[in-house]
Amino acid sequence: MVNVFKGRGVSFCSIFVLMTLVGGMLAMNCQPTNFLLEKATTPLSILTNDDWHNGTNQSSSSVNVTYSEQYSLISNGQQECLSQNMLLSYDDGSGAQVGFEIHCVFNPGGLDIANQKVLNWSDLNHIELILHSQSTMNRTWIGTMYNFQGFDIVSGNASDLNITRNYDQNTGSWHTSLNNVIGSISYWCNAAKISAVTLSTENYTHLGQTLQESLATFSVTIDSEISNGPLRGSSSGSVTVPTVLTFQITHNVNDTEYKYGANIDWSAAKAFPTTPSLTNGENYCLVAQDLLSFSYSTTQGGKVTSMSTFSTDANNDSAIYSLNRTDMCKELLTTQYLIDGSTQVRNTTRIYEASSLQSNNGNSSSIYVVFDGFKYNQSTGFSFDPAVITPNTIASSNGLSSDGQSSIGLGIIIPMAIAVAVIAIAGTVTVLRRRK
Repeated sequence: MVNVFKGRGVSFCSIFVLMTLVGGMLAMNCQPTNFLLEKATTPLSILTNDDWHNGTNQSSSSVNVTYSEQYSLISNGQQECLSQNMLLSYDDGSGAQVGFEIHCVFNPGGLDIANQKVLNWSDLNHIELILHSQSTMNRTWIGTMYNFQGFDIVSGNASDLNITRNYDQNTGSWHTSLNNVIGSISYWCNAAKISAVTLSTENYTHLGQTLQESLATFSVTIDSEISNGPLRGSSSGSVTVPTVLTFQITHNVNDTEYKYGANIDWSAAKAFPTTPSLTNGENYCLVAQDLLSFSYSTTQGGKVTSMSTFSTDANNDSAIYSLNRTDMCKELLTTQYLIDGSTQVRNTTRIYEASSLQSNNGNSSSIYVVFDGFKYNQSTGFSFDPAVITPNTIASSNGLSSDGQSSIGLGIIIPMAIAVAVIAIAGTVTVLRRRK
């Protein structure tokens, strides 16, 4: 990525060792379902993140919910990380898991890693939010990781979006970049709290049979930051705004789906700082910057492989990751959204960059997802309702999966709850833009 994330630390804390980050704003191809959204109210104003969840360990007939913490060094020992983890594990033979992680990144001296405790919360550099999943499809393990970043703020409407391709002679790679970036909305924050998880089931029909699928819902409250600098870049002015991310996890015999609704309320900061400054009523748009990675491994090879090249459909509604002509993961890109104070359902603009862009990490694809229709010092927020779907197969007592094929556990695969590792920002691919 072009921005080197000045002044805040240059690495994600991640539980995946071998993943290349592939980004995308994800959503259902329908009008936002507001039942999933919780309204953002006031900033958290929390000095520590000790009290990071309201829920407790619980179990149902199909899923277990557990909470844990992990301490580690990251960024080659230049920073420290407290990972606060909530994990949903499914007991139906699919091997499916979905986890949400709050990564508290500290400057050196903030943590006592040997004794697993925080020494000084004032040394907290920032907090990152990550959702990950794993499942098995026939003889293949599938893993995803979604890193919540935020948006670039660009002057004008989607039709004014200016994307350029650049060649870096030092690295021998191409990258794309956005022009006219005047600010950003960042999900990196100083406090985050997970609500209690609500578990339920619903009936659905599969191959003529009535079965039950498992549903889990929860929300995460954070303080977003609007600044006049690029996302993860330096800025001279910023405003904190309340944000609620609301999640629904659906798991059944066919697949595991996670979707989230986001509500960002900047009504108290309609005239937020920008560079250069916008005037009252001037148009601006938001370009999504969330990151999604996809990895897989088979029993034949045993190697965890990240995939940064994906296809799309005629309308650029989806990013589809395929292996041997079988769809293994599908991002349903945001097509519609609502601006606060308006009943008009608006359509996003989606621009697909095929795998023609090359870097040292190989071919990669990207999609810009653009939300426009905002007016400076007048617009107060917006909401949308996204999803990611991965297939899975469930082993039965006779050793066969739900589609009649052998389902073999992959003991060599990296578990979702292992120690934290580091993925550098440089070289990542976003669904919105790719920078180096």
